[in-house]
Amino acid sequence: MRNSQTISNTKPGQSTDNHHKTFELLYDKYAPKAFGFIVRHTKDKQKAEEYLTNVFLKVWQEIETLEENTEKKFLKILLMTCKPIYKNN
Repeated sequence: MRNSQTISNTKPGQSTDNHHKTFELLYDKYAPKAFGFIVRHTKDKQKAEEYLTNVFLKVWQEIETLEENTEKKFLKILLMTCKPIYKNN
């Protein structure tokens, strides 16, 4: 992570700056593992990058709801966004 602030210190309903910080913390924490997960299932780095972009677009859209159960909610977003991978395999 780029700073020592925890994800839970940024509360929903706060300024956009705090949402940006929360997003950055989430990205730093989850993007590498999510990318590895997606690459393993797609076997295509370009497709994996597209899926990862879509995952974090959805994270941004739901940033205010991610205060509690962050990891569980992120995993749900990841799995729901990547559902087409499983349908195609």
